[in-house]
Amino acid sequence: MQKPLDLIISQRTFRKYQVIFRFLFQTKFAERALHASWKDVQNIEKQFFSCSFLQPLKSLINRMTAIVKNTIYYFSYEILDQKQETMLRELAQIQNFNDVIRHHEKFIDASLGNCLVSNEQVLECILNITVLASSMRALTSDVVKNVETNINNIFSQLESKDKPAARPKTNQEKYAQKQNKQRIVQQIFQQYKARLDTLKSSFDQVVTQLFQNLLNRYLLLTSKFDQSVLMLLQLFDYEEFYEPYLKMGIRAFTNLI
Repeated sequence: MQKPLDLIISQRTFRKYQVIFRFLFQTKFAERALHASWKDVQNIEKQFFSCSFLQPLKSLINRMTAIVKNTIYYFSYEILDQKQETMLRELAQIQNFNDVIRHHEKFIDASLGNCLVSNEQVLECILNITVLASSMRALTSDVVKNVETNINNIFSQLESKDKPAARPKTNQEKYAQKQNKQRIVQQIFQQYKARLDTLKSSFDQVVTQLFQNLLNRYLLLTSKFDQSVLMLLQLFDYEEFYEPYLKMGIRAFTNLI
């Protein structure tokens, strides 16, 4: 760290910033990977009508995106922004240079002290979700490549056979061709079903573990009901998929107080 910043940001503080930005980078990278996966699915549906057999894939992408986006929102706005506002208010009343160092260190420690970064079990779950997001990106990319390759090969052969006829296709023929393409896409997608099921099972397991760690560490094992963690759990609970588990944990906490 160059002067004069090294007077405020020590090596120890700099390493704390590295932890924060590494976490933000990993979650943001996962978000972009999931957006690209969603775009892949949308492009397939745009070419071959709405494909009902793609619904499980779309549902999993949506659930993964909800977790990742709300993680970024919670850490960026509910933690970093609020802690920064507190620091700026305190800096407006400083008396000496030591107050600057003290308030800055207080800000960085408070930011790291939240449930996402400071708890190893919770952090591991979130990082595992970012790895699964990359796996999802690889899955949809493989599906798209396979679809494009097979569709182009099959229909280029058919068109070469029909070339001597040299007549425009009727609307019925165009519709039949699109239906044939959709059937081919469905057959290709079935090749990746086992891979999707494995990804879904891994994601459900990690998210359930994440809920359990948050509930145990920040609700059930503390005497103070942490409203911010409850809000985070509700944000994570996309379309109330984990609502029964969430209610069970909150009810157990309520019985303890």
